[in-house]
Amino acid sequence: MRPLITQVISLIIRREFLIRESLELTLGWQPQVRVRGVYLANTLWGQNGTLAEAEEVIARIDLLALLQGRFVFPELILQRPVLHLERIPGNLPNWILLDEQPLPPLEVERLTIRAGRITLNDSISAIKFAGQFHETPDLSARALSLQGQGTIRNYPTTLELRAGSFSAFLVPGRVFNWEGCFNWGATHARSAGILRTPRSLQDWDLEFEMSGENPADLTLITGIKLLDLPAYQVRGHLSQQGKKWITRNLYGVLGGSDFIGEITWEDATPRPLLTGQLHSNQLALIDLGIGQPITNTSPEPWEIDIDLAFQGRRVLTPVVLEELTTRMRARAGRIRFEPIDFALAGGRVRASLELNTHFNPMPMVSEAHFQRLDLNQLLLPLNLNQKNLGNLTGRLILSGAGGSLPEVLTTGEGEAVLAVTRGQMNSLLLTLARLDIANTIVSLLFLGESVDLRCAVTQIRAAQGTLTIAPLVVDTTSTKVTGSGTIDLVRQHLELNLEPHPKDLSLFSAYTPLLVSGKLHDPQVRPKVGALGGRMAAAAALAAIMGPLGAVLPFIEPGIREDSDCQDLVRSSTLILEDR
Repeated sequence: MRPLITQVISLIIRREFLIRESLELTLGWQPQVRVRGVYLANTLWGQNGTLAEAEEVIARIDLLALLQGRFVFPELILQRPVLHLERIPGNLPNWILLDEQPLPPLEVERLTIRAGRITLNDSISAIKFAGQFHETPDLSARALSLQGQGTIRNYPTTLELRAGSFSAFLVPGRVFNWEGCFNWGATHARSAGILRTPRSLQDWDLEFEMSGENPADLTLITGIKLLDLPAYQVRGHLSQQGKKWITRNLYGVLGGSDFIGEITWEDATPRPLLTGQLHSNQLALIDLGIGQPITNTSPEPWEIDIDLAFQGRRVLTPVVLEELTTRMRARAGRIRFEPIDFALAGGRVRASLELNTHFNPMPMVSEAHFQRLDLNQLLLPLNLNQKNLGNLTGRLILSGAGGSLPEVLTTGEGEAVLAVTRGQMNSLLLTLARLDIANTIVSLLFLGESVDLRCAVTQIRAAQGTLTIAPLVVDTTSTKVTGSGTIDLVRQHLELNLEPHPKDLSLFSAYTPLLVSGKLHDPQVRPKVGALGGRMAAAAALAAIMGPLGAVLPFIEPGIREDSDCQDLVRSSTLILEDR
């Protein structure tokens, strides 16, 4: 009888199956089979000749269920079972016995495992693992125990698991409870939860926590390219509802940043969808890798859609952003942040940013409106020790491709309209230029006097690495200065013409036009001799350059509405636009 059984089983599973010692059968309504020396051969390519073996197997069989076509074991005892699991590229895992044909459904009502051992050698995922497991015959929440160690991608790995009976995967209606910890290199994870439908691996509900030195370490396990970032801790509650995985009570720390919120992952069509809301008391952009070059290493667009809202009380950049709100939407590889709204330097900024992951370098389009930014606060990180720099209002539009702002400026195009109000001219120039250059400009344009800035307005256009400044008008209590020029970012060269127009005509002849030119890091200032051929021609030029200035009014008017000096300057143009 024993040779016949082993031969039939071997033919069914297409592997050698042996009973090396004895086979005993005790008859009854639930007959019992006791087998000693069970052996199941490995695949031909397996490194170990054995897939599974056991010192002894005791099984009681439900004959009534068998007559109904069900394989039900009221009791199953495995004494010293050993499993050797393997996987290599180009082949099915060695535990697939019937060329992916499903095994008949099995039900084990009462399972006992004594002194089991398991090994896993997965060359595809670079996993090597060896462990010990056992299970008590009761159905308590901690019937199954598994401990082991090994390596994943050559990093030391340990696993400890305490769980309910493995029979939950074999008997309909049972749930599977567990708690365990996993350590992989510097990454540590713990979880505890319940699997409500074990047979179909559905309806997960668990608490988790994870910490590590660098999220980029997880790239080796997840296959998702992650940035090198600071040490992190994260915890939350994860549950599955159909095709959705919902993480609630999410809390995390990344470097000096924190976040809380809720995130949902949905296995949607045509792409997975990530949605959620995140909040942060303090977020440092450096903790998110912002400042690292933006590159798109894959020619394929993102294979995930995103709709994620974010609120941050304090966002740390070189200056502090407060009360930031934004919404990130990604669809078919196109990413858009809109709005990006935050308080900055006593004023307000509202912006948008769009990225296209279909290309490398990644194209971007950005627009920003900013109102009444205090330049003293804005430039505080530079430790300039200057006072009364004024307020900045304006609009910026920029498009291009590259991993940094200089790259975008040298390849793209854009436009900026800027207005500075209520500053002190000497302080502002000392901020924008070296001491000797600032003093020269003050001496030649304002006869060395300290003057108050009423308003400065300019329009800057960017195209293929060249910034064109025109018009430029600076209005002080004593002088109105007009100008124009270019900045070549590729050659790092500046050329700027400045023309003073004194308000006191008795001093008209004392003011000198200037040319500021040279390398950006070392420009030179010199009088522009014979620039207009006469001071009356300069007066006519003032009217000419003021004309185009009126066109910038709609873009800066909200920020200067309360500043009559700046409004008067713009509205003095011969091409006045009506208020909008």
